[in-house]
Amino acid sequence: MTFFESDREVRTPMGSQTLVAKNLTIARGDKELCSQVNFTFSSGQILHIQGPNGIGKTTLIMMLAGLIPVSDKTQLIWGDSPREDWSVLYIGHMIGLNVALSVRENLKFVQSLNSDSCANLDAALNAVGLSGYEDINVAQLSSGQKRRVSLARLWLSEDADRLWLLDEPFTALDTAMAKRLSERLIEHTKRGGRVILTSHQPLSIPVEILNLERYALQHDDVELASEC
Repeated sequence: MTFFESDREVRTPMGSQTLVAKNLTIARGDKELCSQVNFTFSSGQILHIQGPNGIGKTTLIMMLAGLIPVSDKTQLIWGDSPREDWSVLYIGHMIGLNVALSVRENLKFVQSLNSDSCANLDAALNAVGLSGYEDINVAQLSSGQKRRVSLARLWLSEDADRLWLLDEPFTALDTAMAKRLSERLIEHTKRGGRVILTSHQPLSIPVEILNLERYALQHDDVELASEC
């Protein structure tokens, strides 16, 4: 990945599946947090978004997921394809599960929404260490187990080119599960996939780093809020 200073031209690398951000503005409501963010991102890469709480890491992930509108000041160029043609898997900081349903029911629902999620559900649960928990209600699980159920989607996703957008995926994971997740991210990129994630934990895998602190706007009158 190549990063450019805000006053330099951003040149698009070859390849139809390269994401290019030009003059990216990250804002929460009417408050701009970062400006003039420029980067390129291609297949086979893992981008680790860094920065202190409140700087806009989650906001950026949600912008890329299409959940927050992109500012008129910003250009996001999704290669040679429109944004709608990109296959994207978004897993937010919140677990995104129905706690009144069982583990199996939650993942079956996910599979019904995603055309590429036809992998073996039992194998996915085994990968995240939850074999035998299929019929347990999510409400009965620990925080770490709930996180594992949410992350099981990564083992259900079979689209090799898919862009994974992950907000704090290592939260509440023990060392063994963190290692399995790291291995899964590497496996995905080796197949041509790409991953953009936030994490306060140091990562033990090769990543490109986008530190938003260098693009932050100073607000002397207001302390940055916690990341939401």
